[in-house]
Amino acid sequence: MPLQESQEDVALERFTQEKSSLHTQVSQAPLPLHRKVCYAIGGGPYQLTGNALGFFFQIFLLDVVQLEPFHASLILFLGRAWDAVTDPTVGFLVSRSPQRKFGKLIPWIVVSMPFGVFFYCMLWFTPADSISVLLKFFWYLTMYCFFQTCMSVSSTAPLANFPGSHSLLQ
Repeated sequence: MPLQESQEDVALERFTQEKSSLHTQVSQAPLPLHRKVCYAIGGGPYQLTGNALGFFFQIFLLDVVQLEPFHASLILFLGRAWDAVTDPTVGFLVSRSPQRKFGKLIPWIVVSMPFGVFFYCMLWFTPADSISVLLKFFWYLTMYCFFQTCMSVSSTAPLANFPGSHSLLQ
């Protein structure tokens, strides 16, 4: 028994040393500044739309569309819950997609962007005042969920092939 435990200790020690040497190799070659700036620029539209929705969308739903507070909150809650489902789903689909001429990720981003812009514009569109509250609720819930899906595709796709990619920007 003691011999087996010492072999496990040796194996664990070797694994720890290999892992630390890999970490040292990665940390010796940090990303250049221009690459970090490109990552930051690419994340700008996602952050801008997220901030605009976070600050103004509920106020828009309450004051302009004149939905009840319960309906406005339900739209935001269900939209974020939908986003929690679509993020891992999109990551899985992108990681399983075949390599294309322009890479794995570009087709996903190129296809999702026009739809994302369309659904973002539709979020701020006010349907006719004559339609019922229930139809307004489903209009904004549908547009918000479709927009969240498009944003999941465009923001998750670049990260899908890189496990631990959040550490690339350090």
